[in-house]
Parts: sequence; C-alpha cells; structure tokens
Amino acid sequence: MKKIAAKQIEGGVGGVIELAKIYNFVGTLSTKVGVSRWYPERNIMLKSAFVSVGVKHTGGTVVVNVLKNGEPLFSITLATDTFKTAVSTFEHSILTTDYLTVNVAANGGSDMALTITYQ
Repeated sequence: MKKIAAKQIEGGVGGVIELAKIYNFVGTLSTKVGVSRWYPERNIMLKSAFVSVGVKHTGGTVVVNVLKNGEPLFSITLATDTFKTAVSTFEHSILTTDYLTVNVAANGGSDMALTITYQ
C-alpha cells in the first residue's frame, strides 16, 4: 500500500476548501485489516468518500470499512464489475486524539484508492 499525504481539492461549497486523505492499495486486492492509522493534524469534519479501482473486480463486491478509534464509522461497497462507487456524503467529527484505520474485504481487482474529503 502506498500512502499519499492529504492534498487540497480546489473549489468546495461556498468557497470552503476541502482537503482529501487518499489511501492507495497498489496491486491485487486482498483482505486487509487495520491499515495505516491516520491522526488528523487538527480537529476536522469528514464530508464524503468514494472508492475506485484500476482493474474491475469480477468475483463479488469489494467492501471498505473505515473505523474511528477501532469502531466502525462508515462502509463503502464497490459492486462487481464497476470501477468507482458513488460519492457517499456525511458529517463525522474527528478530533486530533482520534485515528482512522481501514479494513478491506476483497479477493480480486487491483489498484484501489479510497478518497475521503474533509474540512
């Protein structure tokens, strides 16, 4: 897995800038648990998330679970034979003392990215 630092996304609603945390999973997807703890640099509000893959998964769904301090926060499911999920929108408060981890349930497809936007 290659990690990419948060990057700024241009635009936003009403001129509000959103940032993104991107988790990259390079190569063939397999089940992964507790991937890479991420602590935000300041208190933040998670706003949206989506999953995309470079090679479609044809043998079932890919389920990505994001956990806050080890507890389920939200899940995203990538349907069989698709490249990208719809964008899920929500508001989850994350403090500097909180951390996020990622669990992936998959047995095929490759080169997945999980993009989480926040303010």
